Amino acid sequence: MELQATMPDYMIPFVPIIHEGEEPFSMFRDLKHKYGKWVLDLLVYDSTDGLIEVLEPAVIRPALEKAQQLLHKKTERIRKRHVRDYKLR
Repeated sequence: MELQATMPDYMIPFVPIIHEGEEPFSMFRDLKHKYGKWVLDLLVYDSTDGLIEVLEPAVIRPALEKAQQLLHKKTERIRKRHVRDYKLR
């Protein structure tokens, strides 16, 4: 639940990691739905050594890529419409 309080403030990618055989906390689905653009897919690991071995390609790189996507979205120009486009002729 702490994530729900902090994610909107920081607006950075979140990589959820869970040990194989465990289930995500009960509110995870709601968190993913509400903040989906920041929450990457759940990463399941079977051993600490295995997780450490793939930390860069499975956690760090996807988080950095998502951060770039989010930054790109923030810098996009605001799209505009004009009422003239809706007037009947």
